[in-house]
Amino acid sequence: MSRIGLRIRHLSNSDPWRRHARCLGKPYELFEQPFPVDEDGRPLAQAICEACPVAAKCLDQAIDEGDDTTYRGGMTPDERRAESRARKHNRELEGARS
Repeated sequence: MSRIGLRIRHLSNSDPWRRHARCLGKPYELFEQPFPVDEDGRPLAQAICEACPVAAKCLDQAIDEGDDTTYRGGMTPDERRAESRARKHNRELEGARS
């Protein structure tokens, strides 16, 4: 998906759970690289995601879509790649046990 497509997808309200997202209505630039940071070096988006009731759904969708540009689900793209690898590894382990 193109960066523009991701932006539209991120800002769209096509998924019912998105109505509850804390990022709804926030400037998109908060979630774009380079991520604006606070005085402690934390991405400003992190505080928004930490308080979000649908962060887990957002994270799942970002991983499913392969979003590698924006801060979503409480994670940077690098953190999501690591999470995706961990999930894949866990699925493989579960499959081996079955």
